[in-house]
Amino acid sequence: QDERDQHPHNTHDTNDTQHRDIRGHRDNHRLQQRHQIITTPYRNEGRSLDGIRRIALFPSDKTASGDDRTSYSQATDITRTTRTARSTAAIASASAIGSISERITMKTYALGDPAHVNVGEQQRRHLRAQASTHATVYEEQAGLLKVASKQSRNNNMHDQYAHQHHLQHHLQQLHQQQEHEQRRQRELQQTFHAEILASRTVTYGVIHRQTAKAAFDQGCAYLRNEAFEEAHRSFYSAYRIWSTMEGRTTLSAAKALDAMAETNLRADRPDKAEKQIETAVSIRVRELGPWHVDTVESFNKYAGVALRQGNHALAARRYEQVLAVRMAIFTQCHPSVAVTAQTLANVYKEQDEIHKSQTFFNLAADVYTKMGMPSQHPTILGLIKDRDRLQEI
Repeated sequence: QDERDQHPHNTHDTNDTQHRDIRGHRDNHRLQQRHQIITTPYRNEGRSLDGIRRIALFPSDKTASGDDRTSYSQATDITRTTRTARSTAAIASASAIGSISERITMKTYALGDPAHVNVGEQQRRHLRAQASTHATVYEEQAGLLKVASKQSRNNNMHDQYAHQHHLQHHLQQLHQQQEHEQRRQRELQQTFHAEILASRTVTYGVIHRQTAKAAFDQGCAYLRNEAFEEAHRSFYSAYRIWSTMEGRTTLSAAKALDAMAETNLRADRPDKAEKQIETAVSIRVRELGPWHVDTVESFNKYAGVALRQGNHALAARRYEQVLAVRMAIFTQCHPSVAVTAQTLANVYKEQDEIHKSQTFFNLAADVYTKMGMPSQHPTILGLIKDRDRLQEI
């Protein structure tokens, strides 16, 4: 309030006052027009206008006389007639400057001429025909647009398919080239180790540790190239040399027996591998102990023999021992622990032991997660695939 007193010319108050003045002036003007329309005929006749003026301004006033009310009714009829005349003039004006539909409506209802009605109906039909023609053209254009859009999509899909096919073909060629290069490297390694074996045989003789080592390396080269017969023959040569020089129960002999068992396993000959790997495990347990890395590797192959023979219960017991030793050696953040857990989960799945299988699948997933392995790694994808199959069961 103090601010308004200090600023008497406040803009907000001034605007409110101006709006009230404008509304009051507009209302007074409307009342004056109404009074003028009603009282004009009686003013011309010199009659009293007090009662009529009071009824016109205050229709609910009950003090007016019956004559005044009759006069007011007559004045109202005159007012209606005047408004009708003004409406007719407005219609005539609109018919001169309005649209075709406005002329049709105004002529029909203002003039009431049947001829105009017929003309209006013809014009309406003409307009409907034009609208129908435009709609047909629009539908045709829309259809052509859809066809063009579909062709464009088909062309884009065809281009994408061609590009994808080209990329797949290119990747396939690269993969073939890589396999060819790897095969060539393995063949070169075989040739290299064969030359070394021949050189050491000439230099050191047939029965010598260096000759046995060269034969063992040659067998590893053959095994990488999946030449199982040549690999087994080279491993047996190394085993025969080491057994002759050191004995059949030494670590060198166990090394050769382990390699021969792996070769037979990969060649799908588990029965031949069983005796070899059993002997290797017994030698390594005696010489190295059950908690050594080489011992647990041989025992893992021993569990693989049982699995290849279809003895899932025995394979599960052996894999559990392998898992316990590997967890003690490497803790739970090593890939060998995850691989063993996943293998054990698959073994239990074959035995329809769903709960145990789910437990070891979760253990393998936890190990991979702790290792920070990406989710799109082939090992992770294989684990997820095996676990999904377990859920389907």
